[in-house]
Amino acid sequence: GEKNIQGTGGYESAIDSIVDDPKFMLFLRKTDRIRFNTRTISREINEGIITIKNSFAQNKVERYERFDFAAGVSNEIFEEENLPILKALFVDLEGEQIENIPMKIAISSSTELSFAIPVNEDGSISVLENNTISIFAFLPTLVKDFVFPFYINANFILDPPRQRVLGDSAWNLYLFKVLAEKIVDWSIYLSKRNDRNALNILPYKKFDESSSDISLLAKSFNEAYLSAISNKAFILNEDGEFAKQESIIIDKSGLSDNISHEAF
Repeated sequence: GEKNIQGTGGYESAIDSIVDDPKFMLFLRKTDRIRFNTRTISREINEGIITIKNSFAQNKVERYERFDFAAGVSNEIFEEENLPILKALFVDLEGEQIENIPMKIAISSSTELSFAIPVNEDGSISVLENNTISIFAFLPTLVKDFVFPFYINANFILDPPRQRVLGDSAWNLYLFKVLAEKIVDWSIYLSKRNDRNALNILPYKKFDESSSDISLLAKSFNEAYLSAISNKAFILNEDGEFAKQESIIIDKSGLSDNISHEAF
Protein backbone atom coordinates (compact mmCIF):
# COMPACT_ATOMS: atom_id res chain seq x y z
CA GLY A 1 0.00 0.00 0.00
CA GLU A 2 0.88 3.68 0.08
CA LYS A 3 2.46 3.28 3.55
CA ASN A 4 4.99 0.83 2.10
CA ILE A 5 5.99 3.34 -0.56
CA GLN A 6 5.92 6.68 1.23
CA GLY A 7 6.73 7.83 4.74
CA THR A 8 9.41 6.75 7.20
CA GLY A 9 10.58 3.22 6.46
CA GLY A 10 8.91 3.15 3.04
CA TYR A 11 10.54 2.33 -0.27
CA GLU A 12 10.75 5.99 -1.26
CA SER A 13 12.62 6.85 1.94
CA ALA A 14 14.99 3.90 1.47
CA ILE A 15 15.79 4.90 -2.11
CA ASP A 16 16.17 8.52 -1.03
CA SER A 17 18.81 7.59 1.55
CA ILE A 18 20.79 5.67 -1.08
CA VAL A 19 20.62 8.49 -3.63
CA ASP A 20 21.87 10.93 -0.98
CA ASP A 21 25.39 9.57 -1.52
CA PRO A 22 26.23 9.43 -5.27
CA LYS A 23 28.98 6.86 -4.60
CA PHE A 24 26.33 4.16 -4.81
CA MET A 25 26.90 4.35 -8.59
CA LEU A 26 30.51 3.15 -8.30
CA PHE A 27 29.93 -0.56 -8.83
CA LEU A 28 26.56 -0.76 -10.59
CA ARG A 29 26.98 -2.74 -13.79
CA LYS A 30 24.75 -1.17 -16.43
CA THR A 31 23.38 1.98 -14.84
CA ASP A 32 24.93 5.28 -15.92
CA ARG A 33 22.17 7.76 -15.10
CA ILE A 34 19.50 7.98 -12.40
CA ARG A 35 16.81 10.59 -11.80
CA PHE A 36 14.82 10.41 -8.56
CA ASN A 37 12.60 13.14 -7.04
CA THR A 38 14.16 15.90 -9.19
CA ARG A 39 17.70 14.77 -8.33
CA THR A 40 19.99 13.50 -11.07
CA ILE A 41 23.17 11.42 -10.89
CA SER A 42 25.25 10.39 -13.89
CA ARG A 43 28.33 8.23 -14.31
CA GLU A 44 31.00 8.23 -17.02
CA ILE A 45 33.76 5.61 -17.28
CA ASN A 46 36.88 6.36 -19.29
CA GLU A 47 40.02 4.19 -19.11
CA GLY A 48 39.28 3.04 -15.57
CA ILE A 49 38.42 6.53 -14.29
CA ILE A 50 34.85 6.90 -13.05
CA THR A 51 33.39 10.41 -12.99
CA ILE A 52 30.19 10.76 -10.97
CA LYS A 53 28.21 13.97 -11.37
CA ASN A 54 25.16 15.02 -9.39
CA SER A 55 22.72 17.92 -9.35
CA PHE A 56 22.33 18.39 -5.60
CA ALA A 57 25.34 17.68 -3.35
CA GLN A 58 27.98 20.18 -2.24
CA ASN A 59 30.60 18.23 -4.16
CA LYS A 60 28.99 17.96 -7.58
CA VAL A 61 31.79 16.04 -9.32
CA GLU A 62 33.65 13.06 -7.86
CA ARG A 63 36.38 11.09 -9.61
CA TYR A 64 37.50 7.57 -8.77
CA GLU A 65 39.82 4.99 -10.25
CA ARG A 66 38.49 1.46 -10.30
CA PHE A 67 40.46 -1.75 -10.55
CA ASP A 68 38.73 -5.05 -11.34
CA PHE A 69 40.05 -8.52 -10.53
CA ALA A 70 38.75 -12.03 -11.07
CA ALA A 71 38.82 -14.92 -8.63
CA GLY A 72 38.32 -18.48 -9.81
CA VAL A 73 35.26 -20.48 -8.72
CA SER A 74 35.81 -24.24 -8.91
CA ASN A 75 35.81 -27.32 -6.72
CA GLU A 76 39.54 -27.68 -7.30
CA ILE A 77 40.18 -24.20 -5.87
CA PHE A 78 37.89 -24.79 -2.90
CA GLU A 79 39.62 -28.10 -2.14
CA GLU A 80 43.05 -26.44 -2.40
CA GLU A 81 41.89 -23.70 -0.01
CA ASN A 82 40.42 -26.34 2.33
CA LEU A 83 36.96 -24.78 2.13
CA PRO A 84 34.00 -27.00 3.11
CA ILE A 85 31.91 -26.29 0.00
CA LEU A 86 31.32 -27.89 -3.41
CA LYS A 87 30.49 -25.80 -6.45
CA ALA A 88 27.68 -27.70 -8.23
CA LEU A 89 24.86 -25.87 -6.45
CA PHE A 90 27.08 -24.80 -3.56
CA VAL A 91 26.46 -27.64 -1.17
CA ASP A 92 28.34 -28.41 2.02
CA LEU A 93 30.32 -31.61 2.45
CA GLU A 94 27.20 -33.38 3.70
CA GLY A 95 25.42 -32.57 0.44
CA GLU A 96 23.08 -29.96 1.89
CA GLN A 97 22.54 -26.91 -0.33
CA ILE A 98 23.94 -23.65 1.03
CA GLU A 99 20.98 -21.36 0.41
CA ASN A 100 22.59 -17.96 0.99
CA ILE A 101 24.97 -18.17 -2.00
CA PRO A 102 23.25 -16.82 -5.15
CA MET A 103 22.79 -19.19 -8.09
CA LYS A 104 24.63 -16.79 -10.43
CA ILE A 105 27.81 -17.44 -8.43
CA ALA A 106 27.29 -21.20 -8.37
CA ILE A 107 27.11 -21.45 -12.18
CA SER A 108 30.07 -19.11 -12.85
CA SER A 109 33.71 -20.08 -13.31
CA SER A 110 34.89 -16.83 -11.71
CA THR A 111 33.68 -13.94 -9.58
CA GLU A 112 34.67 -10.29 -9.88
CA LEU A 113 36.17 -8.16 -7.13
CA SER A 114 36.76 -4.44 -7.50
CA PHE A 115 38.65 -1.69 -5.73
CA ALA A 116 37.85 2.01 -6.14
CA ILE A 117 39.69 5.01 -4.75
CA PRO A 118 39.35 8.81 -5.10
CA VAL A 119 41.50 10.46 -7.76
CA ASN A 120 43.13 13.88 -7.35
CA GLU A 121 43.38 16.57 -10.02
CA ASP A 122 46.95 15.47 -10.84
CA GLY A 123 45.80 11.90 -11.43
CA SER A 124 47.23 10.47 -8.20
CA ILE A 125 45.04 8.49 -5.85
CA SER A 126 43.91 9.63 -2.40
CA VAL A 127 43.17 7.20 0.45
CA LEU A 128 39.91 7.42 2.37
CA GLU A 129 39.63 9.10 5.74
CA ASN A 130 39.84 6.85 8.80
CA ASN A 131 36.71 4.83 9.65
CA THR A 132 35.02 5.47 6.30
CA ILE A 133 32.64 2.60 5.55
CA SER A 134 34.28 0.95 2.58
CA ILE A 135 32.55 -2.38 1.87
CA PHE A 136 30.14 -2.62 -1.06
CA ALA A 137 28.08 -5.55 -2.27
CA PHE A 138 27.25 -3.68 -5.50
CA LEU A 139 25.40 -1.13 -3.35
CA PRO A 140 26.93 0.41 -0.20
CA THR A 141 26.72 -1.57 3.02
CA LEU A 142 26.78 -0.56 6.69
CA VAL A 143 29.69 -2.88 7.53
CA LYS A 144 31.96 -1.35 10.18
CA ASP A 145 33.92 -4.44 11.26
CA PHE A 146 36.22 -4.26 8.25
CA VAL A 147 37.38 -0.83 7.11
CA PHE A 148 39.89 -0.23 4.32
CA PRO A 149 41.55 2.93 2.93
CA PHE A 150 39.63 2.44 -0.34
CA TYR A 151 36.29 1.01 -1.48
CA ILE A 152 35.89 -2.74 -2.05
CA ASN A 153 33.11 -4.45 -3.98
CA ALA A 154 32.48 -8.19 -4.15
CA ASN A 155 29.69 -10.78 -4.02
CA PHE A 156 29.76 -10.81 -0.22
CA ILE A 157 27.05 -12.70 1.63
CA LEU A 158 25.56 -10.20 4.10
CA ASP A 159 23.03 -10.24 6.91
CA PRO A 160 19.62 -8.72 5.98
CA PRO A 161 20.37 -5.24 7.43
CA ARG A 162 23.64 -5.22 5.40
CA GLN A 163 25.60 -4.47 8.57
CA ARG A 164 27.73 -7.62 8.68
CA VAL A 165 29.65 -9.79 6.26
CA LEU A 166 28.50 -13.23 7.46
CA GLY A 167 31.39 -14.68 9.40
CA ASP A 168 30.34 -18.32 9.12
CA SER A 169 30.17 -18.30 5.31
CA ALA A 170 32.92 -20.32 3.62
CA TRP A 171 32.32 -18.22 0.51
CA ASN A 172 33.10 -15.01 2.41
CA LEU A 173 36.24 -16.63 3.85
CA TYR A 174 37.40 -17.33 0.32
CA LEU A 175 36.69 -13.77 -0.83
CA PHE A 176 38.58 -12.28 2.12
CA LYS A 177 41.62 -14.44 1.36
CA VAL A 178 41.59 -13.36 -2.28
CA LEU A 179 41.15 -9.71 -1.27
CA ALA A 180 44.21 -9.87 0.99
CA GLU A 181 46.37 -11.15 -1.86
CA LYS A 182 44.97 -8.77 -4.49
CA ILE A 183 45.54 -5.69 -2.30
CA VAL A 184 49.29 -6.39 -2.30
CA ASP A 185 49.24 -7.01 -6.08
CA TRP A 186 47.43 -3.70 -6.53
CA SER A 187 50.03 -1.88 -4.44
CA ILE A 188 52.75 -3.29 -6.72
CA TYR A 189 50.85 -2.07 -9.78
CA LEU A 190 50.53 1.44 -8.29
CA SER A 191 54.22 1.51 -7.41
CA LYS A 192 55.14 0.63 -11.00
CA ARG A 193 53.45 3.82 -12.14
CA ASN A 194 55.09 5.78 -9.29
CA ASP A 195 51.90 6.69 -7.43
CA ARG A 196 52.90 8.29 -4.14
CA ASN A 197 50.12 6.50 -2.25
CA ALA A 198 51.01 3.02 -3.49
CA LEU A 199 51.97 1.78 -0.03
CA ASN A 200 49.31 3.78 1.80
CA ILE A 201 46.54 1.57 0.43
CA LEU A 202 47.93 -1.35 2.45
CA PRO A 203 46.24 -2.06 5.80
CA TYR A 204 48.74 -1.22 8.56
CA LYS A 205 47.34 -3.47 11.27
CA LYS A 206 45.59 -6.82 11.59
CA PHE A 207 41.84 -7.07 11.96
CA ASP A 208 40.60 -8.00 15.42
CA GLU A 209 40.11 -11.76 15.71
CA SER A 210 38.57 -11.70 19.20
CA SER A 211 34.92 -11.20 18.18
CA SER A 212 33.19 -14.53 17.61
CA ASP A 213 31.01 -13.04 14.84
CA ILE A 214 33.94 -12.12 12.62
CA SER A 215 36.89 -14.09 14.00
CA LEU A 216 37.04 -16.54 11.08
CA LEU A 217 36.84 -13.75 8.51
CA ALA A 218 39.49 -11.69 10.29
CA LYS A 219 41.76 -14.70 10.58
CA SER A 220 41.29 -15.60 6.91
CA PHE A 221 42.25 -12.10 5.82
CA ASN A 222 45.08 -11.63 8.32
CA GLU A 223 46.82 -14.91 7.48
CA ALA A 224 46.62 -14.35 3.73
CA TYR A 225 47.71 -10.72 4.05
CA LEU A 226 50.70 -11.44 6.29
CA SER A 227 51.76 -14.21 3.92
CA ALA A 228 51.50 -11.88 0.91
CA ILE A 229 53.52 -9.03 2.43
CA SER A 230 56.12 -11.51 3.70
CA ASN A 231 56.59 -13.43 0.44
CA LYS A 232 56.03 -10.82 -2.27
CA ALA A 233 58.51 -8.15 -3.32
CA PHE A 234 56.23 -5.11 -3.14
CA ILE A 235 58.48 -2.23 -1.97
CA LEU A 236 60.43 -0.14 -4.49
CA ASN A 237 64.00 0.42 -3.32
CA GLU A 238 66.37 3.24 -4.32
CA ASP A 239 67.50 1.25 -7.35
CA GLY A 240 63.95 1.16 -8.69
CA GLU A 241 63.66 -2.56 -8.04
CA PHE A 242 61.01 -4.36 -6.01
CA ALA A 243 62.26 -5.81 -2.76
CA LYS A 244 60.75 -7.89 0.01
CA GLN A 245 59.95 -6.27 3.32
CA GLU A 246 62.77 -8.12 5.09
CA SER A 247 65.45 -6.59 2.87
CA ILE A 248 64.38 -2.96 3.40
CA ILE A 249 66.27 -0.82 5.91
CA ILE A 250 64.62 2.42 7.05
CA ASP A 251 67.17 5.00 8.13
CA LYS A 252 65.73 7.23 10.87
CA SER A 253 69.15 8.59 11.85
CA GLY A 254 69.80 10.61 8.71
CA LEU A 255 73.15 8.85 8.21
CA SER A 256 72.24 7.77 4.69
CA ASP A 257 71.93 11.44 3.70
CA ASN A 258 75.67 11.85 4.22
CA ILE A 259 76.90 8.59 2.70
CA SER A 260 75.80 6.58 -0.29
CA HIS A 261 72.91 4.17 0.23
CA GLU A 262 75.17 1.38 -1.01
CA ALA A 263 77.66 2.05 1.81
CA PHE A 264 74.85 2.46 4.31
